[in-house]
Amino acid sequence: MRVIVAEDGGLFHDYLVTTLPQHGLTVIGQAKTTAELMTLVHKDPPDVVTLDMMMPRQRAPADRAAGMDAAREIRASHPEVGILMLSNHGELSWVEAVLALGNGVGYQLKDRVDDMSALVQIIRTVASGGVRLDETLVSDLIRRPRINDPLADLLPRERQVLTLMAKGWSNSAIAWNLNYSVKVIEEVVSAIYRKLDIHPDDGINKRVQAVLAFLRWGPQ
Repeated sequence: MRVIVAEDGGLFHDYLVTTLPQHGLTVIGQAKTTAELMTLVHKDPPDVVTLDMMMPRQRAPADRAAGMDAAREIRASHPEVGILMLSNHGELSWVEAVLALGNGVGYQLKDRVDDMSALVQIIRTVASGGVRLDETLVSDLIRRPRINDPLADLLPRERQVLTLMAKGWSNSAIAWNLNYSVKVIEEVVSAIYRKLDIHPDDGINKRVQAVLAFLRWGPQ
């Protein structure tokens, strides 16, 4: 898997560039500004970009909006490229902006990256079109007040299963955690799809669509 690392320097940049190849990923480019990043992506699109939310555009200092602007440009020009935001900030407005990009996105807090193998799994999920968020951010999003909530018809068990789906858990992991059989969890997941009006379609990852509906419905 081919990755471009966009970090404006420091130990975290060095950690990613040094450690990702040890876990089977190929770092094909490094960018310290969003201008450099876009040049690299346009020249040779990777499978995934890891992107700091706050980066310089062309030179220091960092800009709060630069990372998100770059993510939107990548999604518009190269929709097949996965985008994983790695940030020191858990602002829900930023998380919601990333979710609005659709499939193949993630948002992970840097200070919770203590296991590179787990981060690599997140990168692979994003590359395959999945959605992964830091679990603490999922919890914050769940607690948001909601209006016109499309999830209102979900039973408590269905909402519980969907919460774990949003945290990236597989059906088997959910079954083990809730002490149900995998078959029961599969039936619950099917019920969630029906209630959210998500129908079988080869072009749609139903699990991702359900998670997106759960996480981004609002406004607050």
